Amino acid sequence: ECVFLGAPTLAALKQHIADIRAQAQAYGRQPGHIKMFTGLSVIVGRTEEEVNRKVEEFGRLRSVEGVLAHYGGSSGYDLSRYGPDDYLEYVET
Repeated sequence: ECVFLGAPTLAALKQHIADIRAQAQAYGRQPGHIKMFTGLSVIVGRTEEEVNRKVEEFGRLRSVEGVLAHYGGSSGYDLSRYGPDDYLEYVET
C-alpha cells in the first residue's frame, strides 16, 4: 500500500508522514508497511537571485482553480463544488 504526498516544506512533509503512520497504527496496521511517495518540484537558475525570481513568478502564476482543474482532469473527480473547509467523504469514481 502506498500514499502519494506533497507538502510546501520538509517539516510539513515529515508531519504528514508521522500523522499517516500514527493513523495506520491506531487502526492496527504496521506503520512501516505503508510506503510514501513524495512529489518534488525543482526550480533551478544560474544564481540564487534567479531562482528566487522564478519561485516568486511561480507563486504569482499558480491558482486554486488551476490545481482543481488539474486534479479533476487526472482523477475524474470534480472538487470545485467543495469549499476549502468542507469534509470530503469517499466516493467511488
